[in-house]
Amino acid sequence: MNETSKNDKIEELPVFHPTGHLTPRAIGSLLIPSFLHHQKTPPKLHSTSWLDGARGIACMIVVTYHHSLVFHQRGLYGYGEIGLDYAMPGVPDFEKAENRYIMQLPFLRLLHAGSAMVSLFFVISGYALSFNLIGLLRKQRWTTFLTKLTSSAFRRPIRLFGPVMISSFIKAALTFLGVYELTREFRESPALFNKPDFAPRLPLFQQLWDWFTKTPQFLDILNYVNGQFPLYAQPTWTIPREVKYSFVLYIQILTLSRAKTATRISLLAASSIWSIKSYYWETFCFTWGMILAELDVIRQENVTDELTKSPQSSIRPSKGLGSQMRGLLFIISLYLLGFPERHSERTPGYVFVTKINILAKDECRFWPSVGSVIFLWVVGTSPTLQKLFTNAFSQYLGRISFAVYLVHVFILDTAGLLLLQYAWSITGIDTMVGHELGWCLSYLGLLPIIICVADVFWRLVDLKCLALSRWVENKFCEA
Repeated sequence: MNETSKNDKIEELPVFHPTGHLTPRAIGSLLIPSFLHHQKTPPKLHSTSWLDGARGIACMIVVTYHHSLVFHQRGLYGYGEIGLDYAMPGVPDFEKAENRYIMQLPFLRLLHAGSAMVSLFFVISGYALSFNLIGLLRKQRWTTFLTKLTSSAFRRPIRLFGPVMISSFIKAALTFLGVYELTREFRESPALFNKPDFAPRLPLFQQLWDWFTKTPQFLDILNYVNGQFPLYAQPTWTIPREVKYSFVLYIQILTLSRAKTATRISLLAASSIWSIKSYYWETFCFTWGMILAELDVIRQENVTDELTKSPQSSIRPSKGLGSQMRGLLFIISLYLLGFPERHSERTPGYVFVTKINILAKDECRFWPSVGSVIFLWVVGTSPTLQKLFTNAFSQYLGRISFAVYLVHVFILDTAGLLLLQYAWSITGIDTMVGHELGWCLSYLGLLPIIICVADVFWRLVDLKCLALSRWVENKFCEA
């Protein structure tokens, strides 16, 4: 889910370099978040930096989704949905009421629409992976194109699976140390609707063997089973798909590299329709990411041509009907990204959208995927909207997004549950006000922990795995 942008430049980023002695200063440098380190110059922005910021914001929405889903069954349903499926004992009366909560409304649902963000991640990945390659093939720089393509494909599994294995090992260590036992009683209480699964606590060597034998199973990208959630790497079910469909994308780029532009885009669009109809929604997302990347490259080529013809002119987006149409499409994209996960066919406002779908079998994957494509196309053509994702905060979240994705669940399952248990002991849980206030207080206390741990993981693991992938390529591949 995480792409390192343009040429994988990391030299200007603050990375912890141990000197062999863990001095207090070295430990302090490790624990202090990178945004508090002194930087001479901020990282440079480039034409697709907004993709990093969009990924960072989307990742924080996934964090909210996972933290809320354990305690809010209602988040899966849209506002006004009339069928109730709650029969679990211990559910508070206010959770059994009609679906009339403000956070279930369209657009507001985006604050916790974590499932839809997976589609957005995949479209962003297709966009980011193919952008430079599309630019090279359009210039017919075939040698550089082939070198870049093979380099990206060779490093991809190391780049993604390396951090996953380390994060899963951390969870195995926490399991062995008994950290999850601190919240066992609370996890088994009726207050938790979706109880997380945990690996059993075992003696040291059995724990290591359990981790060693179970975790690599989900690295088999060809035989990965839908719905498979490895105990030591629960949030990473998307990573095998990320790797698998990255290679599908590489094959598409290579196969169509010599095709004319119109032919290439037409064939990609046609294959995306077949993909979504056959329930390969991931291929749909990656393919449209590639199409959007080519449209972006074409747009930049046109701007360059205009500036070459008239150097004194400035190219600005149209402020007429084009801008109004972009605004309308932007609203539509947000509406589709908030598509309910359950019972959309009887949710006011989404009933019609459900009826007009003649392609996909899975509504909750199809429409957010379409919404993701529209969203990225609109933002990609609007410098104004891109500012939402090119500011320093969004860019920072984009840099640590993969680390946040990998560490947030085991933090939620430990510190998150402890914080919530303490907050509810103060606010109470029998009323809606107490229930929601306790959840909000725990969430506010949890975010700094997640960001700080993710920052350390990013510097010590994520960037190191990126460097490792380069080292392996340089060591074992021809120059």
